Amino acid sequence: MVLARISAVQDLKVFRITLDYWHALARSLYIGMGAGKGTKSVLGASKALVVSNPYAALATSEDAAAAARRKLYKPVLSAMRLLIIQRMPKPEEVLVVEDENGHIVRERSKDTSAMALYKVMRDTLVFLTNLDPQEVEVIMKSKLVLQMNGREWSWANISTLCWAIGSISGAYPVEQEKRFLVHVIKDLLSLCEMRRGKDNKAVIAANIMYVVGQYPRFLLAHWKFLKTVVTKLFEFMHERHEGVQDMACDTFLKIAQRCRRKFVTVQPQESEPFIVPILSQLQAITQHLEPSQIQTFFEAIGCMIADQPDAGARDEHSSSLFSWPNSVWSQVMASAADDSSVLNELSTMRTLADLLRTNVAAARSMGHAYLSQLGGIYLDILSVYNYYSELISSVVAEHGEVATKRVEVKLMRAVKKEALILIATYVKSANDGQLVVERFVPPLMEAVLYDYRNIITEARDAEVLALMETMARSLKELFTPVVPHVLDAVFEVTLEMVTHDYDTHMDVRIAFFKMLRAFNEHCFPAFFMVSADVFKYTVEAMVWAMEHHKLEIAELGVRSLLELLDRVNGSEVANEFYASFFLNIMTAVFAVLTDTLHKTGFRLQVQLLQLMFSLVESDTISAPIFDPASAPGEDNKSFARKYVTDLLSNAFANVAPEEIVSYVDDMFQLSGDAGAFKSHMRDFLISIRQYSASVEKEAMEASLGRGRANEPTPGQLAESMALAPPSREIVMHDPDAYGGEGNPFTGEASILSFGGQSHGGNDDNSMSMVVSGGSGGGAEAMALDKFYSDDRALAVMESNQAAEDMAAAIPGMLGPHHPRTVEAEMSLVESSRNVEDDLLDPADVPTTHQLALSGAFNGPNSLMESVQAHAGVLALASSELQAQLAQPAVEAGVLEFGNSDTGAVGTSSAIVVSGDGGGDETLF
Repeated sequence: MVLARISAVQDLKVFRITLDYWHALARSLYIGMGAGKGTKSVLGASKALVVSNPYAALATSEDAAAAARRKLYKPVLSAMRLLIIQRMPKPEEVLVVEDENGHIVRERSKDTSAMALYKVMRDTLVFLTNLDPQEVEVIMKSKLVLQMNGREWSWANISTLCWAIGSISGAYPVEQEKRFLVHVIKDLLSLCEMRRGKDNKAVIAANIMYVVGQYPRFLLAHWKFLKTVVTKLFEFMHERHEGVQDMACDTFLKIAQRCRRKFVTVQPQESEPFIVPILSQLQAITQHLEPSQIQTFFEAIGCMIADQPDAGARDEHSSSLFSWPNSVWSQVMASAADDSSVLNELSTMRTLADLLRTNVAAARSMGHAYLSQLGGIYLDILSVYNYYSELISSVVAEHGEVATKRVEVKLMRAVKKEALILIATYVKSANDGQLVVERFVPPLMEAVLYDYRNIITEARDAEVLALMETMARSLKELFTPVVPHVLDAVFEVTLEMVTHDYDTHMDVRIAFFKMLRAFNEHCFPAFFMVSADVFKYTVEAMVWAMEHHKLEIAELGVRSLLELLDRVNGSEVANEFYASFFLNIMTAVFAVLTDTLHKTGFRLQVQLLQLMFSLVESDTISAPIFDPASAPGEDNKSFARKYVTDLLSNAFANVAPEEIVSYVDDMFQLSGDAGAFKSHMRDFLISIRQYSASVEKEAMEASLGRGRANEPTPGQLAESMALAPPSREIVMHDPDAYGGEGNPFTGEASILSFGGQSHGGNDDNSMSMVVSGGSGGGAEAMALDKFYSDDRALAVMESNQAAEDMAAAIPGMLGPHHPRTVEAEMSLVESSRNVEDDLLDPADVPTTHQLALSGAFNGPNSLMESVQAHAGVLALASSELQAQLAQPAVEAGVLEFGNSDTGAVGTSSAIVVSGDGGGDETLF
């Protein structure tokens, strides 16, 4: 009971943590209750939460123990049922909610964390309901009574209760669910009549619609109730209160999807299917709806029409559904035939876009049944498409590319996009591909491809490429003869759009690579119907996609190459293909595999490499993959091994050649075992990164060894600092901040000195800073951490001018800027434990703490930010200083606390950074 009381605390984080336990407990008890029944669905018709009992064979011996366990937890479970019902969060479907100001508003946003919480609570309540259905019913009915008498009435309380009621749909047996739901609906309707005010009625109405929509099993079994509910929804569609119409349309769609057959068949005591009077009153029902709501309504009717088994009745229903929008469409087309300038009006553009969206919504649910409607308006759609294409070109020619931002151009493009989406929506569900190819494809290609190739770059629509992808996936080999024409029209102009950089026209990029992949999957022979240059650029485009920084595009590239190699293998052109592209593809795969930008693609990259290695190792490739003149006497196996070895040796010069050879040999030998090959590649990547880091560490330590020979006497500046060019000195004065006389180390004033230093006559164009003191002990490290992490660290400088001078001195001291960006790979070395942990205990600081940094830091706040993120020891407060430090790059560095030469924690504290500023090292 203690945990149950903790769960009742009004803290969401606490509740989430305890909820996981209650979910696990309820599930465990439910499985125990269902022992011997195997698998059972506990969510019934509306959802599918299936719990399988793997121990069904042990049912007999465990029944008694399970019953005793449920009895033991009974009081706790009762408390949890009440708590979950009281705190049930908002499900996705509900749009009418109370905002923070207490107003009723429509909410469409989907909070993923809230949805996750709802799903866990729903599942938990379903388990608890199955454990004791009667108690859950009693709790919910008693809560309804408290709403009716006003003791607990509030918008939040009634909504939470209805969300809980809707969440357990299917958990009760049919008869009990019927009694329970009828009781709930009656009480909610009575509550709606009792409460005055439109806001109150809107909240209750929204909850009634939600509850009804959650119980399709009941609706399917009770036609009169279903008809009454739908009629009530039509009434709500005239209610202008915010969100009610949306909720009514969405609930109607949900019911139509789950009970579609009921609307198109004649029910008892009815003379005709219910869809007939709905279609006859279509305009009256939808007259107060917004365009988006009308589209939802049409989608719902489309679900019903698609389920009509009789083709004649289906066409008749379709004709009735579209009679109203088609009359508006016909009026616009007739007016445009007399005067084409009608299409130039903004109101006409908006009307056409809305009509096309309505058709899209219906086509999405009707499927192939939409054919009759599309056939009637198809040529008109293409005519409008061509007209707006020409008009956009003329407007751009007159006003320049900036014209694409004008309202009329945006509306024209919206009409064109909706036309393409409509055609793609139908093609996805068409069940007669030959009809589509013969009737719809030829005029479409003529209109769409010509426009895409010739219109300006900024006006090209990604929907054209998406339509080509859809046709390839739906029509498959029937579309193969068309693919060369598509590539001829779109390939070159699209490459020009996407190869200049990585970021512009992102929608076109994604659609382009999806199209290529669809052609590769379903129309592969088409690649050999195009010119050699087009095929070459197609393969290179797939490789380029694999190297893209956007993960979706990179994955498309790898998958396309995998599928391409799979289809090429065994074909007539295999040898020619491998000779032209094999080594280039392998090089590109190793490039993305060994960088750090494409880590998430490891699995697919390894699959591609394994396929390529196995082709070589198994002698599947009979022709040379190299130029025989350049490597006489070589075969593919030996050449590929040598090629990969040289490739990796050049990329990782610090790794011993014999190790590279060993890894490469194993790659080829393990290429026949997917699991072993993947594991080996993972080990390879880990090894080269660790080895590289260890080599850098040794180089840094050697550099530090030279510097320690001249290590300063405690309390005294380093000799290199004394010999350096004139430096700027800034004295820190804040005794209270650091517990001493102004110095966090000794009670003396600390001097931060910035300047150059020389080693052996070599001018070091780098920055130096020494913090000197004499107190010794672990307190130095503690103070250093406090010094850098305190927000006042730089604010206590003697003057603002001194800080400005210090920041201004840094850029020229740290060396040249490195243009590349390398991920900082940070590791603790020669330390008994993490620096952060050590700093917590000043009495237990090891002799030396070093933090090795490998890589170049040239991002925001560069070195400072990177070190701070790892060890929490450098948090400079000066944004000016951080901004300056972001400019140069530091190749490698070591942060060292303490005196390693004396064998004990010394009397000075220094941070040593080894960089590439021109000298051996920099004391910082």
